[in-house]
Amino acid sequence: MIKKGFLPFFVLLLLAGCNQTEKKNSLTSSLSSSTPKISSSSSSNSELVTNIRDFEFVENEDHTLSIQKYNNFLPKRVCLPDEYLGKPITGILSGAFASSGGIETIVISKNIKNIASDAFISCLTITNFEADTENAFFQAENGLLYNKEKDALLFCPTKREGIEVASTITKIGDGAFQYYRGTSIQLNEGLLEIGASAFANTAFLETITIPNSVQLIKENAFYLSGIRSIKLGTGMNRLTSQTFMNCTNLTELTIPGTIKTIENSAIRNNLKLKTLTFNEGVETIANGACPDNAVQTLNLPTSLRTIGDNAFIRNRSLLTVDIPEGVIHIGNGAFSYCEQLTELSISSTIQTIGYSIAAYDRNLKTIQVDSQNQYFISLDNVLYSIDCTRLLVFPAYHSAFEYVVNSNVTSIDREAFTYLLRLTKVVLPASIQFIGAYAFRMSNTLTTLEYLGNQNQFKNITYKETIDEIDITCFEASYISSIHCQDGDLNVNEL
Repeated sequence: MIKKGFLPFFVLLLLAGCNQTEKKNSLTSSLSSSTPKISSSSSSNSELVTNIRDFEFVENEDHTLSIQKYNNFLPKRVCLPDEYLGKPITGILSGAFASSGGIETIVISKNIKNIASDAFISCLTITNFEADTENAFFQAENGLLYNKEKDALLFCPTKREGIEVASTITKIGDGAFQYYRGTSIQLNEGLLEIGASAFANTAFLETITIPNSVQLIKENAFYLSGIRSIKLGTGMNRLTSQTFMNCTNLTELTIPGTIKTIENSAIRNNLKLKTLTFNEGVETIANGACPDNAVQTLNLPTSLRTIGDNAFIRNRSLLTVDIPEGVIHIGNGAFSYCEQLTELSISSTIQTIGYSIAAYDRNLKTIQVDSQNQYFISLDNVLYSIDCTRLLVFPAYHSAFEYVVNSNVTSIDREAFTYLLRLTKVVLPASIQFIGAYAFRMSNTLTTLEYLGNQNQFKNITYKETIDEIDITCFEASYISSIHCQDGDLNVNEL
């Protein structure tokens, strides 16, 4: 029973609620009744979904709106609204339709002018894009979304097969084929640019040919692709960062000589990549360019001049490395952690070699240096500078059980004696002035270090390096507990 004094108030609340419902229904009705003019291979406009409650928006600086998120996974066909509260909807933000499970068709409304490259990321059910004919920035044809001029392919539905890119296309947009589920794509001659992550996460893509007209492939283009075979064209002068990263099925790769530079992580973590060939013309393999692959056969050209820091680190199946004539520089750690590497050959043209180039290569037996090299020499398979003042690499699988370091040596490189499998004793000359960080790391057979000088002389040796703002000694992670000097033993822990 409602008290008499509360009746007017109750009626007012009821009327107010009805008015709000009418306003909401009116807004939804006006949005739903606006039927866009569609440019597409499909002309059906049934089941258009523009329920404003399914969308989340953010306001842009120009007071237009962008779609931040779409929240309804049930509709198969989603038609984007033109406006909300009198403000035009002009953009679709990153991840707005991420993992939208049931959508098959998305219709781009007339005011949309900006779409993030990953707006539809991992939408695995999309088969078709359509666009309002009044849209000044986008058009759709055969289910693919293009710019208005149709010289850039922007989005391909993930659930399609046998895509043949139109002859008018000069650019594949960022993320255009990301999560594409088909097995083949035919690119057109005349294509100039392939965008970042364009073919990323294409798990079923088997093979692709890059036309000679392509001048640039951007970063992450084939990231996490299942591609098995790729033929690169001759139009590019560089291979960009992470172009081929985590390609799970790629077994061999040939880089044409027109590509002069291989950038950082360009060919990385391809666990089936057995053969890697750089054709004549390639000049620079940059820092960290080709790490973490399964390369067994590495073919380097005589045009090559620089092998950067960590360029081939952790290629654990690599068997031999033959540095060709023409190479001038080998960077720090270039072939470190190549656990199957047995032989390293240095050509006559090498002028500079960084530290740790073969650290932790537990099967390395042989280091050869061309007799004409004026900067480096191999003495009993140990790599020295030509004047023997610097010891660079002692092979982990060297045949010796005891080794006397050359009497001219003043410095031993960082990680020079690592993962030793035979050596039990090293004799250091009194000429030593510097021993690099981790010089004897993880060498469990090496327990004896003898120094041909006295204790005070050894204390004056520099045996610490600052790495990442931390001081690391040459004895860090070694099994050496003391140094036998001519006048007694020094405890390593007391230095």
